[in-house]
Amino acid sequence: MNRRSFLAGIASIGVWAESAVAAEPEMPFAEWVNTLYVGALALREAAEAGAGADLTDRELQGLFSPEVQAMRDAVADRTLPPSEPDGPILHILFGWGALPKRKLEIRSVKADGEAKAKIDLTINGNPRPLVLTGFYYEPGKTWQIDDIDYGEGGPDRTLRGRLERMKSWPKR
Repeated sequence: MNRRSFLAGIASIGVWAESAVAAEPEMPFAEWVNTLYVGALALREAAEAGAGADLTDRELQGLFSPEVQAMRDAVADRTLPPSEPDGPILHILFGWGALPKRKLEIRSVKADGEAKAKIDLTINGNPRPLVLTGFYYEPGKTWQIDDIDYGEGGPDRTLRGRLERMKSWPKR
């Protein structure tokens, strides 16, 4: 999968929902998450092989709810303080320890209610389950990520918790 087809596919998810009369999404959140993660993983692998580029920060930003986007903007100028351990590293979509060149595998994506999805992910064969909470963005007629529970593996269990804690970090 190339970058252009992935981004076009994510954009078309919103177009499908535009035909809905009510503010109801036509695509279930778990299906949207599956499409997003399979595509993001393919882009990551292509970028690592030198055959493409990974998602830009701007493209990533558009995947999140307006509230999470504002939280990310508020801490964009923060840097890791000396009191923080050097590792593990948090990848915003794939979680703790999803460093470049590590083998990521998406085993399954399952619905956990209307706006939640559980991802059975492995990093170098080690299980790293994720739970995503969705937000249906009416103006764009598409789903967005409102939070990610990364589970074990680092000092911050959720994306929102991490962003909140980053407010106290020093500015660059």
